[in-house]
Amino acid sequence: MTPLQARRLDRLAERIKQLPYTRQQQIMSDLKQAMTITEAAEVCGVHAETVRRWVRAGDLQAAKFGREYRVSKTELARYWAGQGGGDLFGPTASEDDQGADDE
Repeated sequence: MTPLQARRLDRLAERIKQLPYTRQQQIMSDLKQAMTITEAAEVCGVHAETVRRWVRAGDLQAAKFGREYRVSKTELARYWAGQGGGDLFGPTASEDDQGADDE
């Protein structure tokens, strides 16, 4: 990381600290790229055992750390959309930017 990047990151951290606690938690959750099986199940509105079955069947890719699995947001969104479930996490920033260019 360059010194400039480090300064920018420090400024961003200070600005985030000034936000209400609930907003801080939401931002940190949005930045998190991997989630537990339980978190993935909550996002999809299914039981955690259902997500474990998807992983065991090889339908959903997950990384195993010790006895626990982690599922990336990208992989979960890919799987969910492939099952006809639609968009799990809303439009990404790049999609928002593209929409603004069309107007």
